[in-house]
Order: sequence, then C-alpha cells, then structure tokens
Amino acid sequence: MGIWVGIIVFGFCAVFSFYMAYLAFRTGSNGAFLFTGFGLLFGVPFITSVFKALSKRSAVKPEPESVRFVPHWFMMTAIIFIGLVILASIVINIIKALR
Repeated sequence: MGIWVGIIVFGFCAVFSFYMAYLAFRTGSNGAFLFTGFGLLFGVPFITSVFKALSKRSAVKPEPESVRFVPHWFMMTAIIFIGLVILASIVINIIKALR
C-alpha cells in the first residue's frame, strides 16, 4: 500500500512540475529549466516505483535473504581518517590565525 501512495505523490508532483515547465517555456521565463529539473527529480522515483510495483517479484513482500556478515572496518577507518584530516585542517588554520 505504501508504494502506491509514493507512486501517486511522485506522479502528481512530476506532472505538476512538467506542466509548470511547459507554461514557463511558453511565456519565455527562465523558470522553465528549474521546473524541468523538479519534474525530473520527481519523475525518476515515479518511474522506478512503477516498475517495482509492476514487476513479477513483488516490491511489497520481498523474498527473505540469508543473513550475511558485512565487514565495516574499511568504512570506519575511512570515516575516522577523514574526521582526523578535517580536525587537523581546522587546528592548523586556528594556529595560523593566532600568529
């Protein structure tokens, strides 16, 4: 049921945005590009949701998958490293500003 609510909302927003882009294009306004972008922003999830809802494998009741272990050490190492780089750059700029 939830996927159909999303399809309706995304579809309405996409159609409205494309209609506003059409009106802006007819009047020669610069908003045509903005509304086209919004239409694509809402249109892509609309199309993917429709395909998922109509596919043979139901999107509402997916088949259960077996549990598997995913190692998270690489991601945690990357996050800690990036955090240290950001912290070091802040400290270096504070030290430079105090001189």
